[in-house]
Amino acid sequence: MLLDIYEGGGGSWELFVPTIGNYFLSQQQLSRIIEKRFETVIIADMAFPKVQLEAVRDGCKRLIIFDHHIQDIVEKVQHINPVARGTEPAKVPSNTWNIRVHHKLPVNVLTVLGLLGDNEERIIENKFVWPEMKGFLDDAGIPFNLLSECVDLIDSNYQVGDSKGVRDAVAFLREHGSSPESILERTDWMENVDRVDFETEKWLNTPAVELGESLVLKRIRTKCHIASSIGRKTARALGKMTIVHNKADTGELEQLYIRGVHPLTDMSGLIDDARRRGFFAGGKRDVMGVLLPTKDLESYMEQVINKLKDMNKGLKA
Repeated sequence: MLLDIYEGGGGSWELFVPTIGNYFLSQQQLSRIIEKRFETVIIADMAFPKVQLEAVRDGCKRLIIFDHHIQDIVEKVQHINPVARGTEPAKVPSNTWNIRVHHKLPVNVLTVLGLLGDNEERIIENKFVWPEMKGFLDDAGIPFNLLSECVDLIDSNYQVGDSKGVRDAVAFLREHGSSPESILERTDWMENVDRVDFETEKWLNTPAVELGESLVLKRIRTKCHIASSIGRKTARALGKMTIVHNKADTGELEQLYIRGVHPLTDMSGLIDDARRRGFFAGGKRDVMGVLLPTKDLESYMEQVINKLKDMNKGLKA
């Protein structure tokens, strides 16, 4: 969507995909961006640490940020994040919707794919967006379930950690994005989905550890980027807030993913606290992801579990 919007202004654009699974730029990646002295840099749906965003800003002539996660506003840039400015998150349920609204674009297949990618079938419950989305699907004669299958295929490139596949998917969707049938014909993506489904089912079938009346923990160890999927599906199946810990290999960062179930869940305080501790953290009101060193894991998890228990008591009351 953004390439279609901004390429009309002339010049050539370079598509960059950061390390999959990270909520930050490596020093090498950050230096590379700054050294190129780009005329314009656009960062989409990647709530990098504010200090890194400021470094990118200072290393280019113009920085544009499109996001809908919890983050601080970066000064002296075009920062399009209504949620960070106080808008109800349900009104900006995906970055594709954010871009569409900002640029006053009509709803299209790409917009809807983004909505489904971020919300799955829960988008039907969104009173701010669903009526317009449903109207588009009805007018276009596109079944809801068909686009859900498309989302699984597209996302599989990210989930198996294929950076080149992610870049290729952007090019493919620019050419075929209005045709769900073309997406459904991608046999290489089907193979990815088979691998992701196998890995997901394996860990879903691993019992969750009960941490209280409304909180469970799933410990997994996988190279696939499925912690969010495991968290969503476990939380939905059990009706309980879910912590997923993806065990790191030696020298890598531990991954925590927390998914709430109560509509009034608010992770913003926990996200801010993790960032103050120097961890890489991000998310939305009902979800948080954290990357942290192994040496800090157990003590941090103990504190987070206690805070989540207190949060759940307040929500229950």
